[in-house]
Amino acid sequence: MFVQKDNSSTTDFIIEQIKKLLMNGTLKPGDRLPSEFELADSLGVSRGSVRSAMKVFEAYGIIQIRRGDGTYISKSITKNAMNPLLFSLLILNPSMEDMGRFREKIELDIVELIMKDEDKRQAILPMLEANLNELDKLHAESADIEALVKNDIEFHMILADHCGNPIFEAVYKYIMEFFGPFIKDSHKYQMSGEYAQEAHRPIYDALKNGSYSVAKDAIIKSMQIWYKSLEK
Repeated sequence: MFVQKDNSSTTDFIIEQIKKLLMNGTLKPGDRLPSEFELADSLGVSRGSVRSAMKVFEAYGIIQIRRGDGTYISKSITKNAMNPLLFSLLILNPSMEDMGRFREKIELDIVELIMKDEDKRQAILPMLEANLNELDKLHAESADIEALVKNDIEFHMILADHCGNPIFEAVYKYIMEFFGPFIKDSHKYQMSGEYAQEAHRPIYDALKNGSYSVAKDAIIKSMQIWYKSLEK
């Protein structure tokens, strides 16, 4: 199953071998990896190098090390796993305009997926309504920024989590993690979330009425409102 080491960095070589096996389906989520000794012998590397590579995979949530049981390919990304896309974005340092366009595009696609499935559309409405009711309450109570930011991000994640496409869900989660600090900044210049109210309510109303064209306009408008909040 494995190829003997070439002249590349030992840890990088091990990571590349595991990655190839995941990509071609030889290894699948839930599979148990060979032991450190077996991996080292198969790859022609030291056990210490295998251990280093496993630490990288564990940090990114790709494997789960079960003490006394073995090492398994993760079935889902853990909450505390490092976010490789986020680090890539930080290094690329895209402009806020480019990120805004990307976020707008992926939100439009997410809403379109929901609109195409009547069961998903109906199921998501009570969750969005509860979120908006909470926002109204936070606004009335002049809640602190942390609570408002949490509610703001939750609104968008409800959409992503229930669009029925795990790829959109994962990518959007990474995007919102990047946007988190900027969303917090935007709330510093609001009167207890009035911009969020102005942006989110029309999206909910459009979903409730089943109109994608209206939802599309609402999402574009919500991004304009968000940009406005940062210009204060």
